[in-house]
This record gives sequence, C-alpha cells and structure tokens, in this order.
Amino acid sequence: DRARHGILSRLLGAGADPNVSNKQGWTALMFAAAKGQLGSVKRLVAAGASINAHSRMDETALMFAAEQGYMKTVKYLLAHKARVNQSNRAGQTALILAEALETEGNSSGAMVLLQEALRLSPRRSMVDHVLDLDITTRLARLLAAAKREDDLAKTRDSVETIAKSIRDEFRRGTMRPEDYFRGVRIWSDYLAAMDRKEEAIDQWRALLEFTRHPTAPPRLNAARYRVHVASQMAKLYRKMGNHSAELRFRKRAQKSESKRFADSRKQEHKGIGPDRLDYVQHFVRMADLRRRTAQAEEDLDTRGQAIKSLKQSKSLYKEAIDGLDNLTNSGGDDQAAGGSGLGLDNRRVDQTDALTLAALEGLQNVTFRLLRLGETASSPSSGGNANRRQQRVSADETIAVTKKLHDALVDTL
Repeated sequence: DRARHGILSRLLGAGADPNVSNKQGWTALMFAAAKGQLGSVKRLVAAGASINAHSRMDETALMFAAEQGYMKTVKYLLAHKARVNQSNRAGQTALILAEALETEGNSSGAMVLLQEALRLSPRRSMVDHVLDLDITTRLARLLAAAKREDDLAKTRDSVETIAKSIRDEFRRGTMRPEDYFRGVRIWSDYLAAMDRKEEAIDQWRALLEFTRHPTAPPRLNAARYRVHVASQMAKLYRKMGNHSAELRFRKRAQKSESKRFADSRKQEHKGIGPDRLDYVQHFVRMADLRRRTAQAEEDLDTRGQAIKSLKQSKSLYKEAIDGLDNLTNSGGDDQAAGGSGLGLDNRRVDQTDALTLAALEGLQNVTFRLLRLGETASSPSSGGNANRRQQRVSADETIAVTKKLHDALVDTL
C-alpha cells in the first residue's frame, strides 16, 4: 500500500490528470474506492479528482465503495459531498446498495451508510425531505431487526417529525403532488414494516383516493402508484389472514397495471410509448400479479379459479421469455442497422438479465404449482390415463424450466 501510494503521489506530482478514465469510464478514484484504498482515495481527492464522476454505466466511486462494504471510504466520500441519490443505469443508488449490504449480512455497514447519508442531507427542498424520510425509514427497519432499542426510539421520532413536515408542506401548497405521494407511500410502507397494520391500510386507502384527485401526479405515474399501493394492501391483508380482501386488491392491482400499460401505448404516436423491453416488463408484472392472485384463490379453496390464474400467468411468463430471447438475438442486428440495440445495449443488459431470471423463477413456481394441483383434475372428461400423461408432461416441463433457470443463473454469474 505504501509503495502504491508513493507511485500515485509521483504520478500526480508529475502532472497526471486524476480524472482520466478508461474505455469503461472508470477513473483512478473509482478503482481506489472499489478496493477500499482510503489513502489513495484521499490523495486523489486532494489532487482534484471528481467525487461524483460516473462511468459509462453511471456508477460512482461511492457506489463501488458501498457495494464492497468499505465503510471508511464511504464515510470519507460522503463527507466530501458524494451524492447518495445519484443512480446508475441499473437504477441503483447508494441507498439501494445499502440494501445489498444488508442482504449480504452486513447490516452494520448498511446502517453506517444510511446514518452518514442522513447526517449530510442538505435539506434544501421538500425533495430532500422525502429522501430523508426514505433513508430514516430504512434505518429504522434495520435498527428494529438489530434490536437496538435506544437508537430505534430516536429514529422513530425522526420519522414521525419528517412525515409531519411533509404533510404540513403539502397542505400549504409548497410541495409537488408527486413528491407528496412518494413521501406518503414511503410512510405507509414503514407503518406496515413496523406492524402498524391498521394505520398502514388507512394511509394506502387515502393514497388510492389521492391518485384520482385533480391534483394527483400525471396519469401514467398515478396508474403506476395504484399498482404499488394495491399490491402492498394485498400483501398486508395476506399477513392478517384476510384472503378475501387480499384477492380483491390483487385483482385491483392487475386492473391498474393493465390500465397503466394501455395509457402508455396511447403515447406511441408521439414517439414516447413503450419500447420492446417495456412490453416484456409488462408481461412479467402481469404474470407476477396473476400468480399471486392464484395463491389467494387457492387459500379461499377456489381451486378451479386458482388453476385458471396459474395458466394465465404461465402463458405471460412464456411470452416474456420469448420476448427477451428475441431482444437478445436481435440486439446485434439492431446496432448494425443504427438502432438502439436494446438486446445488447449496455444500458439494458442488467435489466434484461434481471427480467430473464424473474420470468424463469416465476415460470418454475407456476409449473410446479400446476403440477401439485393437477391442472387436468378439474375436467370430468379427463380419464385416469390422460390425467397421468398430463401430469408427466407437467413434470417434464417443470424440470426443463428448472434447468433453463439454472443455466441463466450460471450465465449471469
């Protein structure tokens, strides 16, 4: 490390540009942050390295340090005005990377990242207040899981204070409807996570009404929000054991997603409608919603309806997988023809991989559940031999999907 630091100092002293990047857009600061080399990070920043420079995939030094769990480097970068809400092309921010740290078992690292982000928040606008609410509620959930009651009590107070300020500002007319909606949605999700179920349901009901109000966000955003709120309410009713209410909101989420996509398609004549990947995302969303609807129907002992929903879900997953295969296979041709090359474009590759895995996992789940339920058993005309043949076909299909999912996971890794 000392030798590396010496070489770096000599290069910078000789006039080397600290912001030069390679073909991927990586700067020396990004490399140092990704390796947790705090000394090199400090030397580069002192020499004028751009803290918020981004790679071709819009990744920053802060993201690399957070992803690898180098919390000392994270703290230093945050103290020097690294932006926590800057997102990369996969839609990830440093806050989302904090969740990745938690998933990998580094809850303490995630908490440090969130606490530092909150401490350094500029709070110049109501957008900053919504971001603060997002950070604070995530921190509260981590503290609750870690059973750090003293810290949790203070954080809960902060959550309540920020949420109140957001409501007050909206009443005064000093906050945009979409920012207010996002803030209340974060607050509602927090209430549900903290087991304050009835309060969460009241907030979500109010949000559903708000999306129909004249001051609501633009139509497409409002429809997307309705999908989220209806799905969250269904999830909470499921935890409460109220499967009738769960089913009602599962169906409402499906209806909202269908309307969202139909409204999006109406924009095609303006050149801002959905592209091919948007179509695939819609199929995966609808398949997920139908699959969860089937679970509620199964819990209510409406087995025939559950099988019907599962078959619809299966068809949508297959359509999504075919669409993803076409995107990947046609990517090179699109690029050669001067098109966007969505199948192979670096901007989309992470999203495409994630959708492929999601679709295959969903299809595996659906085919297994259809096999378990015996999808032909509800037909009185199906004889015993025909039923067994269908069961064998379903079993073979489940095995084939599982193998394809395994191959996709290997390719992604």
